[in-house]
Amino acid sequence: MKKCMLSVLMIFAISYVLVAQPTTITYQGKLLDNEGNAVTNHALAMSFAIYDAETGGTLVWPDNGTVAKTVDVAQGLYSVQLGTGIGVDDVFTAAMFEGKSPWIEVTIGTEILPRSPVSNVPFALVANELAPSGWASPGEIGATTADDGHFNYLTADSITLSEGASAGKILVSDATGKGKWTSLSAAEINGLGNMALQDSTDVSISGGQINGTPIGSAPSGASTGTFTTLNASNDAAINGNLTVGNDNKAGGGNITAIGVTTAGNFATDGTLNIKSDVTGNTLSGLTTIVNVTENSLGYGAALYPASDGSYQLANGTNLDRMPCIALAIETGTGWKKVLLQGFISNSTWNWTVGKVIYVSLLSGELTQSPATGSDSQIQIVGVATHTTRILFNPNLMLIELK
Repeated sequence: MKKCMLSVLMIFAISYVLVAQPTTITYQGKLLDNEGNAVTNHALAMSFAIYDAETGGTLVWPDNGTVAKTVDVAQGLYSVQLGTGIGVDDVFTAAMFEGKSPWIEVTIGTEILPRSPVSNVPFALVANELAPSGWASPGEIGATTADDGHFNYLTADSITLSEGASAGKILVSDATGKGKWTSLSAAEINGLGNMALQDSTDVSISGGQINGTPIGSAPSGASTGTFTTLNASNDAAINGNLTVGNDNKAGGGNITAIGVTTAGNFATDGTLNIKSDVTGNTLSGLTTIVNVTENSLGYGAALYPASDGSYQLANGTNLDRMPCIALAIETGTGWKKVLLQGFISNSTWNWTVGKVIYVSLLSGELTQSPATGSDSQIQIVGVATHTTRILFNPNLMLIELK
């Protein structure tokens, strides 16, 4: 009598390879003949394949054909490992089952058994790729006792690490590769202390501070620093001394800056590069802060030191309101920043390039026409390098007309 093989019990177990992929499937079942008797065959030829539908459909595994196995069946029970990676027995990956409902098809000899659904394998494979040690709840990493895991890859639109997090902190790594949230200070981040506060080949500073920590007052005590290049996009406030170049650096060093403010001494063995191509209402040069008590013109107004020590609008009509030694770079009165020497641009100017600049007979104004008239004062304060820009370099020698 011909025996019809029936697989009446199918059990899927996931076998994790803890070191790395691949992941295999242990397929178990029970074979009965058409009379309900358990089958025993120690070398039964069986073939396996997985499709994405109960009938027909597309082959999911293996890449081509079926995977043939010689299976030991004892009293109807058998167990076979699939996805070993040997020959055509392709390894399983989560990508194979993404968006699919897999069905396994078993062939015994020439007889193809009805397909059975495989519902738990894709979920288990995804969990295994997420963490080889396995999670009680794969959607909540760390919610179980398995707080550590190895990841071959992890792709996500966003990842939230809540422990120790607060506004203004950054994520750093310790020597073992574990990350933690920490405050941005040289005391906690040695790399930042060395890079930004001590020695570096290139440091850019905006507003004179690195995340609110002024150079020279860092928690690590890095009060001095050696920089090959120091770029300041705005004013760089330096609490200590600023030295460019030293005995350990042949040729000295360079500073390129739009504004540099130092409360200590400034010394250089190299060069101080003043930006010459300023545009709009900007400047580059040597500045200071003085008490301005008169300035109705605003930006670019010519100022002289009055007898009370304040700065007022210069005027070439008489010696009492001369010489001009500064240009206003802030509007209004009070303690204001002024330019002592350097390049300054004003979008309202219209100079003849290459011609010298004089103090005008009109209070606070500049001109390219020398003063005329008795007792008038002639002072050259610069030269036009562009129609809207001058090099301000006041000559303190005055010529009085008689």
